[in-house]
Amino acid sequence: MWHGLRICFAGLTVGFSSAVCTAEGQFGRVPSGDLDIEVSDGLLTADVSNVPVAEVIRIIGERAGLKTVVTGDIEVALTRRISRVPLAEGLRRLVGRNLIVMILGPVPKDGGRRALIEVRVHISANGPPRRKQADRDEELLSALSHPDAAVRSDAVLQLEQIGDLPAADLLGRVALEDPSEAVRARAVGVLGRVGGAEVMGALERVLRDSAQVVREQAILALGQIDDENAAELLGDVLLSNPDRQMRLVAAWALGRKASSVAKGFLEAAQNDGDPALRRAVYQGLRQSLYAAPGESAANPP
Repeated sequence: MWHGLRICFAGLTVGFSSAVCTAEGQFGRVPSGDLDIEVSDGLLTADVSNVPVAEVIRIIGERAGLKTVVTGDIEVALTRRISRVPLAEGLRRLVGRNLIVMILGPVPKDGGRRALIEVRVHISANGPPRRKQADRDEELLSALSHPDAAVRSDAVLQLEQIGDLPAADLLGRVALEDPSEAVRARAVGVLGRVGGAEVMGALERVLRDSAQVVREQAILALGQIDDENAAELLGDVLLSNPDRQMRLVAAWALGRKASSVAKGFLEAAQNDGDPALRRAVYQGLRQSLYAAPGESAANPP
């Protein structure tokens, strides 16, 4: 399957393909386009213009400490921009509908924690083979009920690419019913990016999820949606939720909204008895002066 094998990582490259690699892990030819790539704290930022996708993946692997394997039409040019996206998700966005396999492994001297250690990508200039819509839908539904949480998580990202009303409904079901809190949290994050009135009901219910990480993700998702109902839900969390961390994140999310409703809730919490919350509210009010409608509520307190 992996014809034209290429393995590139910092300090060493072994290649068997039409492009030439040097011993320093660099492709023999200079990319014709422009690229700016940063990997920091597990987040990927990339501004790529007309650069071979194999070169982009190689540089990301080098900066993230990952082994990378790129096969297929490695000279296909990539033009895309992403900002501060979790590394695995950012890689998926960059390769689009091409095949990508991510391999997890134990992190040395870190208590057996598993993390991403290798990425394999197969590029097709014509994209993946076209299939009937019914076949794709059946495959996706099967993946959403797969016993492996990683498979279900990947299926959630595929739903984001579809982005229509049935997809939003399926995302809502995953966010509410999946047995894995990690999968539920990912589905909630996608709901925030999909947006629209059709996701509000699911997000409101997710605010009562048993897992803290899922509830916080719901707050961030509401912060991404340019809708007064989203601001109302966030305001209710800020003023009445018993969970201190939830209130802190709600203050942050409200501060990312350019609306009088959001500002009103923040002002109502200015005299709260919790000093940390008062600081979060103050920062939220300052942020709201510069927020654009629908701006992402990333990097919460």
